[in-house]
Amino acid sequence: MDWQSWIAPLSVLLFMAVGILELRQPLSDLSLPFLRRWSLNFSLWVLVSLLSTVAFRTSSIALAVSRPSTFSFLPLLLIHDLIMWISHYGMHNLGPFWIWHAVHHSDPEMDASTSFRFHPFEGLWDQSILLGLVYFLQPSVNAVIAYQLFAIASSFFVHANMALPARLDAALAWVFMTPGLHRSHHSIEMDSQKSNYGVTLTIWDRLFRTLKRSPNPTTLGIDSVSPSSTLQPAFLLAKLPWREWKKL
Repeated sequence: MDWQSWIAPLSVLLFMAVGILELRQPLSDLSLPFLRRWSLNFSLWVLVSLLSTVAFRTSSIALAVSRPSTFSFLPLLLIHDLIMWISHYGMHNLGPFWIWHAVHHSDPEMDASTSFRFHPFEGLWDQSILLGLVYFLQPSVNAVIAYQLFAIASSFFVHANMALPARLDAALAWVFMTPGLHRSHHSIEMDSQKSNYGVTLTIWDRLFRTLKRSPNPTTLGIDSVSPSSTLQPAFLLAKLPWREWKKL
């Protein structure tokens, strides 16, 4: 079976499955206009995808096809997740990198659509990391396809507005980032934001002692940024980065 052609439909099915779980057992109530917020987040993802296509003119899968195969799924997962942890840590602790990551954190509500909400510059940065790893590590095509599906599912899952049973959340958290842990990272409180940097795994946060269990935060987003302004594309793409730059 050509799994590459199934990435898009499987991603849609994964998103729908997470959306259904969010409706059945929400972690918190959402109040912002549903369609407007989702369309904005999705539009940012479309913009990132278009710019990536123009900038790189290849995908991680196409690049894997053109390279010899040496690495499998697990090494790709561990190495990429570690590099993304370092990148994520840097975006929160090295001032200039925060100005783009702030777009992701500006969402005052969190659900699966938040996984699409990235400034184009951050999206290009993340894609360049993956392409660089595929080029140098030379994972197999099947490993890249499997990892992409796994990463998509993980991103939907950790951003989901979904309340997991406490025991299940605790068990999963030994290995994987969970919605509860990642929601704490999206808190408006700076102390909580500078914890739980893991993208998929919790191993790096445990290793570097940045894993933190906190009560479900009542307020998400960025201090001094009004919820209404986070629904304006021009604000997210221009004014918000400029405001964050002026704080440095």
